[in-house]
Amino acid sequence: MQLLGYAAETTIAEKAVTILERGITSTRWRDYVDIVQLCRHGFNPHELRRSAEAVARYRGVALEPVSPHLKGYGAIEQAKWAAWRRKERLEEVCEAQLNDQVTLVARFIDPVFTSTPSD
Repeated sequence: MQLLGYAAETTIAEKAVTILERGITSTRWRDYVDIVQLCRHGFNPHELRRSAEAVARYRGVALEPVSPHLKGYGAIEQAKWAAWRRKERLEEVCEAQLNDQVTLVARFIDPVFTSTPSD
């Protein structure tokens, strides 16, 4: 059996550019969990940058750090985040505090999105 799928870098890029588009209006919390889980398994930063550039260009989004787009997100959405984590049974997989989860996402994504653009 052959199983086809996307490279982790492509999936991370799609989710991270969506964060740039939606900022604190997003309720796509699974993206914050997925990004951290995928990044913890390892990724090629150059390939992630290349994929993110392509996604951002296609969507007409400036590629920049995600952290400024998420300021205050935890204060606004913490109760909903906590309820979602419980409902989805993800307490062991992600951070209890949304601000902590967002910080992890930014720690992985921001250095790549602020690196020198690829050719």
